[in-house]
Amino acid sequence: MNLFSFDFETTCKTADNFGHPFDQRNRAVLLCGYDGEKSVSYWEPPFIGPSIKESVSEFQQDRLYCAFNAKFDIHWLRRETGFQFPLGSIWCCQVAETVLTRQLSKMPSLNEALARYGIGQKLDVVKTEYWDKGIDTDLIPQDVLENYGSTDAILTYQLALLQIAEAKERGMYNTIRMSCCDLIILADMEWNGMKFDVEKAKDLAIQTGNRIALLDEQLREMVGDTMGIVSFDSPQHLSAVLFGGPVKYKKPYVHLFKNGNSKVRHTVEVMEFPRIFVPPKSAKLKSSDIYYSTSVPVFNVLAKQKLNRFKRLLLDKLLERSGLEQLRGTYYVGIPKLFDKYGWTDGTIHHSLNQTVAVTGRLSSSTPNLQNQSEESKQCFVSRFE
Repeated sequence: MNLFSFDFETTCKTADNFGHPFDQRNRAVLLCGYDGEKSVSYWEPPFIGPSIKESVSEFQQDRLYCAFNAKFDIHWLRRETGFQFPLGSIWCCQVAETVLTRQLSKMPSLNEALARYGIGQKLDVVKTEYWDKGIDTDLIPQDVLENYGSTDAILTYQLALLQIAEAKERGMYNTIRMSCCDLIILADMEWNGMKFDVEKAKDLAIQTGNRIALLDEQLREMVGDTMGIVSFDSPQHLSAVLFGGPVKYKKPYVHLFKNGNSKVRHTVEVMEFPRIFVPPKSAKLKSSDIYYSTSVPVFNVLAKQKLNRFKRLLLDKLLERSGLEQLRGTYYVGIPKLFDKYGWTDGTIHHSLNQTVAVTGRLSSSTPNLQNQSEESKQCFVSRFE
């Protein structure tokens, strides 16, 4: 079989996001390849050697190209050279390992896959002697880095051969090849991403925060919190308010020194709240005999009970607050934070579409999960076709 393995080494420390290919703060450093007989290395300056852009000729041949966590390497190759793989040209060893182990190995590592076949392990010198000590990839000695990358490419090649043989023997070869065709399409979807209006999300975060603040005022009035000591974001405070219990707070006082100077200090006080609801069995916490769970499922249990008007109104407002806080934190604040973390400067979310996460084998989405967006958050997404 005309097989060729390839592996990118990139910077990762400046952005601290594991070499995310859509962050321009990260840079490609080395591309290693192996065809079963010889290793090849392509570099980015200031390292000496053939440039990564010259590697395109390696990928224009009639080969089956293999990599571990292939989408990462596909993105970097496209970013550095513009090359896009045609369908049927990729064998992703991570996807293959997930299928061959019946999805029982969640996001398997290269070492885990190698161990299953009893063959060598990745070199750890780059991780232990450089990355773990805060030294980024572009500062590692060239010979050390080349040995590390070439070894990865060789091990990936050996792994792919064993996986292909096992897949054919077990009648799973075509399934894996189809999954790897899906991977190429998913990589293109990640590359194109989803347009997102960050400024609109930030405005909606402020508006939603104001609505939460108004609800907090109403809730404090309902439960008799005249001093404003309850934080409705605190599970312990919320448990004390609903099921009865203590809330600790700091009370300021002025301390006078002998020289006449003064300083504001605080003393810890406790306010005991009376029980409003009888806690259901599902609210019992193993970690506490004082507080109870205030999760949404517990709220749903309470909502099914026969409640007077006051309790119903209190519960409705708390459920409304919970929904608004999730909307604000997860979507209006959470997604813009990802733009900073991953360096998305093109107004586009480049989320991850995962084939090796769910034990059921289904596709999943992460950072962020675009399979599970609320109706309210969808107004921040921008269509390319309007």
